[in-house]
Amino acid sequence: MRSMYSTSSGNPDLLSEAGTSWELGFTLSKGIYLAGAVFLNRFKDFIDTIRLPDNTRRFFNISKAHIYGFEFQMQKSIRLLETTINYTYLDHKNETDSRPLDALPNHNLNFDLNFFPLKQFRIGFYGLLASSSSWFDFSSSKILDIPSYFYLDAVLAYQWKQLELFIKATNIFDRYFYTEPIFPCKGRTLELGIRVNLLRERPAE
Repeated sequence: MRSMYSTSSGNPDLLSEAGTSWELGFTLSKGIYLAGAVFLNRFKDFIDTIRLPDNTRRFFNISKAHIYGFEFQMQKSIRLLETTINYTYLDHKNETDSRPLDALPNHNLNFDLNFFPLKQFRIGFYGLLASSSSWFDFSSSKILDIPSYFYLDAVLAYQWKQLELFIKATNIFDRYFYTEPIFPCKGRTLELGIRVNLLRERPAE
């Protein structure tokens, strides 16, 4: 709240956002888990944000906007494999200025795959594919294009009692991409770490 309304980095004239939302969904779990939803969201005084070159964010209102779309998810687990696939379609618009909302792709496809070659080992992959989007540059009053992108993360993990030791590579193809103009996402990185599960599983009764 402070960052949104402060006089130094926010917008003290920011109005409260209001709107109506409708959603219709389903789930099916018979050997495979399927879920989906259709949603309709209409907004009045929609709160949007831009990131300035100095890396601060400024918030502003859009008088009228909408976000329509649908989402579909599939999950399946077998002895050596767990997978989740999710697809989202968005129809979005800044109705006041008759242009798309900033930095929102129309299509998003992400997946999570985990292989278990041995009992305590896990090999995982997480990927995201996003379609192109646009961004309104207030300084030039032009709409900028944000190209579509794909990135993939991979992890190798070893589970021992309550500990998980892992090595993770993010953006393994070292792709140079943007989710918004001016600020490119980081390239390939390598992480080493340990996770501790503090919640002990109860023994089966």
